[in-house]
Amino acid sequence: CAFLSNLPIAFVGPVARPTAPRRSGAAPARVARAARGGEAQSEGRLRVGTKVKGIVAGIRPHGAFVDIGAGSAGFLRLSEVSAEPVGDIRNYLEEGQHVDVWIKAWRGNTIHVTMLDQKRGLDLFSGEDPATWHRGVVRKLQSYGAFVDVTLSGNGANGEGLVHVSQMKEGFVENVEDEVEVGQEVQVRVLSVNLAAGTMSLSMREQSPFVRADPAAWHKGVVK
Repeated sequence: CAFLSNLPIAFVGPVARPTAPRRSGAAPARVARAARGGEAQSEGRLRVGTKVKGIVAGIRPHGAFVDIGAGSAGFLRLSEVSAEPVGDIRNYLEEGQHVDVWIKAWRGNTIHVTMLDQKRGLDLFSGEDPATWHRGVVRKLQSYGAFVDVTLSGNGANGEGLVHVSQMKEGFVENVEDEVEVGQEVQVRVLSVNLAAGTMSLSMREQSPFVRADPAAWHKGVVK
């Protein structure tokens, strides 16, 4: 016992439990949520018809890429640079140039922009007969409706508008994806055009027969 009492005593603390290594590329949940929130804010800011400031980031023979902020780049087609035919895009744009562009459409994850004032394009839709049907192609889906490229039956003018979920069909629509899909051809009517906001409201529903009814005429009805 005397021998043992002369030996130095070492105190060992609690043994740390090994932690599982974090998987490469896995981000904390709060970071992922922040990223998703940033994407939602960016998409809200870049709604179709919105005017934004951008910087030409790259030039190609068929168009240009424009940095429109929030980590987003829009593609500017040659035909969207000027109302006049564009031969060499470098006669109009150069890298680093500041430009004003409008969000024209979403094609999947690609944002298409234009330098042509969207209000001018929608002028052709203003006053269009809401009973007339036009050919459209679904370009983007949202929980509240679908964005559709529309071609006017009369003059072939093209523009983009929103078919709100309430205008897709008679009755309740639970999921937009159950009614239409991207790339699908649809028939739409022009309900209204807001030139100040650069937006257009469309409908896939039949027009009510009461829309054109004479407000001075009397009709028979039954109380239900």
